[in-house]
Amino acid sequence: MAKSRHLDLTHGSIFSSLTRLALPITVTAFVQMAYNLTDMFWIGRAGADYVAAVGAAGNILWLADSLMIVARMGGQVKIGQSIGAKDISLARHFIRITLQAGMIFGAVLAIILMLFPSFFIGLYGFQSTDTVASGALYLRITASTLPAYFLGKIFTGIYSALGNTRIGLVATGIGLVTNIILDPILIFVCHMGVAGAAVATITAEIIVFVIFVLYAMRDEKLFRGLKIFRRFDSRNFRTILKVGLPAGMQSGMFALISLFIGRMVAVYGAFAVAAQKIGAQVEAISWMTADGFAVAMNAFTAQNYGANNPDRINRGYRIALFIMGGFGLTATVLLLFFPGQIMGAFLNEKDAVAVGASYLRIMGYSQLFMCVEIMTEGALAGLGITLYPGIAAMVLTWIRIPMATFLSSTALGSDGIWWSITISSILKGVILFCMFRLPHEKRLRYLR
Repeated sequence: MAKSRHLDLTHGSIFSSLTRLALPITVTAFVQMAYNLTDMFWIGRAGADYVAAVGAAGNILWLADSLMIVARMGGQVKIGQSIGAKDISLARHFIRITLQAGMIFGAVLAIILMLFPSFFIGLYGFQSTDTVASGALYLRITASTLPAYFLGKIFTGIYSALGNTRIGLVATGIGLVTNIILDPILIFVCHMGVAGAAVATITAEIIVFVIFVLYAMRDEKLFRGLKIFRRFDSRNFRTILKVGLPAGMQSGMFALISLFIGRMVAVYGAFAVAAQKIGAQVEAISWMTADGFAVAMNAFTAQNYGANNPDRINRGYRIALFIMGGFGLTATVLLLFFPGQIMGAFLNEKDAVAVGASYLRIMGYSQLFMCVEIMTEGALAGLGITLYPGIAAMVLTWIRIPMATFLSSTALGSDGIWWSITISSILKGVILFCMFRLPHEKRLRYLR
């Protein structure tokens, strides 16, 4: 029996559609965070040098993710728009091109990182040759399965465009359990050290990929008979590239700027570093929830754009704005009025708690705007509008460096770095909100 596993977002209750889509994505994001922390937890038991090595390799892979995001975002938008227009043939076409792009990008990066892992780890300037060697080993092993890892992420994007976010949660959850079981066995029982952590990670990633493939094979309408190794369609790939490239560049720039900011924070000592690391985990609750609604809005606006339903798009945005506004305001209140209590749950030293509380209090002012920014970026992307929001986000993220340099040189000290992040987040939220609130006809000029 032919069976299509996608949700029609062009009809029915907007609120239930958005929450039904966003909740599994948000939970998946938390699962993914736990997935990443599992390696660090067990590696930490093996030694601090291993933690530094795995952390450095992880940052390199974060940069590599930028190329995957190009294919995933571009494909996700075009597939969603095709589904909204009820053009199944075109949706299948974009699915094939997106998967092909993921394989090519993953294979190219895998070859580069496997051939020159020591070079990339060496960019961090580690003094210990053991740290460099461990990082290079971890990077070489994890890079070997980049095509499968990329395709797993791309499948998540494809199914999100189809209105199916539950399969991503199931697949990622199974991957997490696999990683949790294998990590201590391979690291300590088999005495593989950092190599054991890498093997556990790639095993989990392969399992996630296989789950997606098996699930897709049961969908006769969209995936069955898809000729992945058919000749590559460069013309339609350029369409995907046009939509996805700004998102990929934005992700890459964010990773690089975070590295620079991290080095600036390190100047102020261990307390400042701890404040940022722990504070970022606390903040993750806000941005992960917002990211869930961003993906939901991406699929929602893409399908309704394809179905030519501008009024439904605007109603959906207002509902998502109301939800994210309420969540952002709640986060703001908690961080502004209870920062010491929150940070005290993680740190024992009084001075460290004080620095961390200052971080959370300053970040609190931007929570509402950050939630609006992330959700709106997803809504605009669903329309295929990624260039101008991407440029705005990249510029305002980049100005964190000169702003942090200036503000931290004043009496603010490390607080100046936190203020640079908050101010840029507020500006991004305001600008992207204004972009979406343009009348429909003017807004679509960004597509030209």
